[in-house]
Amino acid sequence: MRGPSNADRAREEFNAAKYAGALLFTSGHYYGQAAELQESLLRQEGLIPHMQSSPSQAIHKVQEDFWLHCLLIVVALLEGVKAILDLPLIIDRPNLLYGPWGVMPATWTGIILAKLNVISHPLLVIAGLMFTLSGKLREALIALGAITVVSWLSILPVMLQDEMTLRGFWTGWWAIQWSIAQVFVFPALAGIAIALAVLTSRTMLSAVLIAIPTAYDTYDMAYFVIRAVIRQL
Repeated sequence: MRGPSNADRAREEFNAAKYAGALLFTSGHYYGQAAELQESLLRQEGLIPHMQSSPSQAIHKVQEDFWLHCLLIVVALLEGVKAILDLPLIIDRPNLLYGPWGVMPATWTGIILAKLNVISHPLLVIAGLMFTLSGKLREALIALGAITVVSWLSILPVMLQDEMTLRGFWTGWWAIQWSIAQVFVFPALAGIAIALAVLTSRTMLSAVLIAIPTAYDTYDMAYFVIRAVIRQL
């Protein structure tokens, strides 16, 4: 009985390199050399032109998926911390870190949107985390991007309810940059990120755009805590 040909063995090695997901990213140098050797063999056998991707491309895809999962999990966990801090606001109790709202919504629309933001935040975090862990990255990106959109909707009625409140959002450099970020920059980034997740395969770029508001808010929390500690010294 005739044994497997070199082409069959090469094809088997190629498939093994392509689908050994969890092992490939652990030692990029070693597997990179192995992939180059396998790719050379496949080219000699004339198989590469008929394949959809080479082993090195498969390894790169696995590594990118790994870091994408890590980024989305970190974003979900940080957003979860923010959601927990906001939970007392549901019953009009102060935020666990910042205290009570600086400006209370004066209209029913503002109150409803503010409550909706507080209630939906942990739900979207849980959805984003579960989608990420189950490998549904597009759905995870949409859920995490929606957090910024809902937060933006809850801010608008407060900013526009009267002239004095609006003026307060544009007094001082910190308030100005915060207002520009929350009202203009972050919702635009979230919209672009969601569009990229839905319409294209640029999932890593979408995740980076979604992570920017989270990184900003995390820095804001750290700055607030450090400043409060310094004042107590």
